[in-house]
Amino acid sequence: MSPLLRLHFMKQHYRFMAGAIALALAPLSVHAQEAAPKTPLALRMAQMDTAFRALRPQVADAAKNDSSIKLVTKMETNAKAALAFEPTKKTQVAADSQPAFAEGYQRELKVMVGMLERLNVALKANNNTGAAALVDSMAAQQRASHMVYRIRPAGRGGRGGSPN
Repeated sequence: MSPLLRLHFMKQHYRFMAGAIALALAPLSVHAQEAAPKTPLALRMAQMDTAFRALRPQVADAAKNDSSIKLVTKMETNAKAALAFEPTKKTQVAADSQPAFAEGYQRELKVMVGMLERLNVALKANNNTGAAALVDSMAAQQRASHMVYRIRPAGRGGRGGSPN
């Protein structure tokens, strides 16, 4: 066997072994991410997120209004319950700024509750165009408030992390 051919097979062997090791260790990193403790607030926010993800593609369809109303009601219930909690990120804010931080969180969540109430009214009135516009506004409000009040783990961009 020529030295070049032998070198080629060695490279292929190392690539295969590196891939096999990466695949073997991948479940360990996923398990470590799932092991993070969920706070009561995080559980409420996760339920809201699940409902919101289901709502967004169907809100403009009047035939799905009953389902949309149920999703909005679920979101509203969880948002109102979340008012009883404070975000974990509050502990990362300077002590003298913590009251203002908590007030801002409450204010943003109350804005979301108000939007959900208006969305419920729009859906019950079969105003799906208005409902779709409200959902777009809610998505923008969610992004803006999560930038301030949600902890993002280091090294992770985009979605993910604990919604506290």
